[in-house]
Amino acid sequence: MKNKKHTKIDKKDHFRAILTDTAPSDTPIIFSNDGLYINHHKARLSAPTNFNIIKSLYERIVSPIDSTKLNTDDAASAQNKQSYPLKYKIIKNETSLRTLSLIHPRSQKNYCSFYSEYGSAIISLCSQSPLTIRTPAKIGGSFYSSDADPHNKYKEINIDTIETELNRRHASSYFAYKGFNRLYKLYNSSRYFNLEQKYASMWTLDIANCFQSIYTHTISWAIKNKEFIKQNIANTNQFCQKFDTMIQRSNNNETNGIPIGSEVSRIFAEIILQDADMKIISALGKHRLKHEIDYDILRYVDDYIVFSHSNENSELIADTISDILSTYNLNISDSKKIKYKRPFLTEKSKAIIGTKLLLDDLEKTLFTKTTHKGKRQLTPNEIYNPEKLCQSFINKVKFIIADNNKGYSEISSYIISVLCTRALDVLSSHKPNTKQTPEEELTLREAILIIFRLVFFFYSVNPSVPSSNKIAKTLITTDQFIKTKKAHHLEFFRTEIMSHVNKLKFHRQKNDTRNGFISLERLNIILATSEFGSNYLLQPNVFSYLEKDEVNITYFDIVALTYYFKNYPIYNTAKDILIKIAISRLNENFNLQQESEQAHIFLDLICCPYITTDLRIELIKKYLASYEPDEVFTDDIVSAFATELLNNFWFVKWKNLDLIKLLERKELKPVY
Repeated sequence: MKNKKHTKIDKKDHFRAILTDTAPSDTPIIFSNDGLYINHHKARLSAPTNFNIIKSLYERIVSPIDSTKLNTDDAASAQNKQSYPLKYKIIKNETSLRTLSLIHPRSQKNYCSFYSEYGSAIISLCSQSPLTIRTPAKIGGSFYSSDADPHNKYKEINIDTIETELNRRHASSYFAYKGFNRLYKLYNSSRYFNLEQKYASMWTLDIANCFQSIYTHTISWAIKNKEFIKQNIANTNQFCQKFDTMIQRSNNNETNGIPIGSEVSRIFAEIILQDADMKIISALGKHRLKHEIDYDILRYVDDYIVFSHSNENSELIADTISDILSTYNLNISDSKKIKYKRPFLTEKSKAIIGTKLLLDDLEKTLFTKTTHKGKRQLTPNEIYNPEKLCQSFINKVKFIIADNNKGYSEISSYIISVLCTRALDVLSSHKPNTKQTPEEELTLREAILIIFRLVFFFYSVNPSVPSSNKIAKTLITTDQFIKTKKAHHLEFFRTEIMSHVNKLKFHRQKNDTRNGFISLERLNIILATSEFGSNYLLQPNVFSYLEKDEVNITYFDIVALTYYFKNYPIYNTAKDILIKIAISRLNENFNLQQESEQAHIFLDLICCPYITTDLRIELIKKYLASYEPDEVFTDDIVSAFATELLNNFWFVKWKNLDLIKLLERKELKPVY
C-alpha cells in the first residue's frame, strides 16, 4: 500500500472504544472524549491511600464499579443505574432536523465493558446477512495511515507524548468493518455497475425513523435460537438481556427507540436488521425468487437498494421487506421509495457528475497542474476577474440542479469537499525554500480566496456538520500556512474570511426553517476562527439571544461559546449570561451520576480557565459536599484541587488545543 504505514493497536485496551464508538461524531470540533480516556488511566494508576480529586471524580461520576468505598452489590447497582442522555439537534436537510444523544459518561463506560465481554459475539451476530454492505468484521488491531500529512506542517503546538498515544488509539474504531463506509462509494463501484448489467429494475427504500422506532426487546427476538451465538457465550439470554438493558439504562429506561449517534447504537440496530435480512431471503424463497439469481438486495444501515429483472419482482420484494420489518415495529417510508429503470442514475448522481465536470474546468482555470516526484503540484494562474469567475461557476451549478427539487442539498457538500481539498493541495504544492515574487504571492492569495468565496456560498445555502468540519480544517491550516510563510498577507486573509463568517446567520429567528438556533454547523465555523485574535471577533450583539432563549441553550452551546469568548472583555456580558445558564442547570437537582448534561457541564467548567477561580472553587465544594461527605477538606486543599484541575481536562481541552488533530480524527473515523 503506497505511502501508507501500518500501525498496531493494543487490543487489550478496551477503553479505547470511548474515543471512537460511544459518543456521537457530530459534535463541536473542540469536543472529544480524550480527557475522559486520560483520566480513566490516571484514576487507575493513582495511589490507593491518598485522596485524589481526579480519581474521586472518575469513580463517583463515571465508574462507581471501581470505588473502594462501596460494597460489591452497591457498586454494581450504581454503575448500571439509568442515566439521562443529552438530546440535541443538528441539521438533517433543508427542512428537517436530526435528534442525537450524548450519553452519560458512566453509560459510555458500560458500552466499553460490553464490547470487552461480548466483542466476539457481536462479530458473529453481524456476519450472518449477505445483504449488508457495512458491518463489523473483526475487532480492530491495526489501521493504515498516510505518512506525515503535508497539510499539518504548519501546526505551532507540539503534541505531548500522551496525546500522541491518544491519536494512535483514536485513529481506528473498536471494530474493523467490511463493505462501504459511505453509501455514495457503492454508486461508484464495480459492484454497482455489474448489478446494472445484470438487472433491469432498481428500487431504493428507507426505514422511516429507524432508530427512534426500534423496540429494544427485539434484540432478543433477533438472536433467539441462533446456534452460532452459543459457541461464543454460555448463555444466549444473558447477551440479549445485557445488551437490551444497557441500551435502556443509557436512555432513561426507554424501550421504544434507542439513542442516536453512537457506533454502539448502530451495531444494536445492525444485529436486528441482519435477522430481518435472513427472514426476507427466506420469505422470497417461498415465492421462488433466488437471491443473486432473480434479485439482489443491498442494505446500508437502514437504506435498501433492490435489484431485479422486472418492476413486478421489485414490487414483490419491496412488499416482502415491508412485511418482515413490520414484525419488528419498523416501517418503510413511502415518500422515500424511488423506482429506477436502466440506466440507474439517481438525481444526486446526475447532479454530482455534472458538478464534477464544472469543478474540473474550474481547476484548469485556477491552476496549472504539474507532477513532481510522483505528486501532483498545483500552481495558481492569474485571474483577472475573480468575482465574475465565481458568479459564472455558481450559475452553471444552478443550471445543473434547476430541475432537481432538492436544490443545493444534493451537491453543496460535494463541492465544498472538493474545493477544500484543492485549497490544501495548493498549500502542499508550495515549495518551502522557493521565493515567490510579490505578483506570484498575490496570485496564490487570490486563488485561495476564490476557493473560500465559493466554499462559503455553498455552505451558506446548505450548511451541514461534515461541511463545517471540512471548512474548519481548511481555514485553520490555511491560516497557519499564511501566518508562517506569508505573514504580510495574514491581516488581509483574516479580514476576508471574517467578511464571509459575518454573513452567516447566528441569531435565533422565529421563521428560520431550521428552528433558528445557533446550529452545531455554525458553531464549528466560529470556533475555527477562534485563534484569529481580538481584531477579528464577531460583534457581541450576535449573541444577544442568550438572555432571551435560555431554555434552548445546551451544554454544547455553553462550552463552544465559552471557548470562543475566552477572556475577551467585549464578551463579558454574554459570557456572564452563559455561565449563569450553566450554573442554573447544575442547580436543578444536582445529579452528576445520572444527568448527562450536568456531568458534562460540571466536569468541563471545573477545568475551565475562562471562569473565575471563586466559581470553580464553589463548584468543587458543591461536589465534595454531595459526593465525598465523609471526607474533610480545608479551604487550602480545595484551592489546591482547583489549581490541579486547571492542568487537566475532560471533554474540552481549554488550552493548547490542536484543532487540526481533532478534525483529522473525525476524518479517520469510519462512518457507518
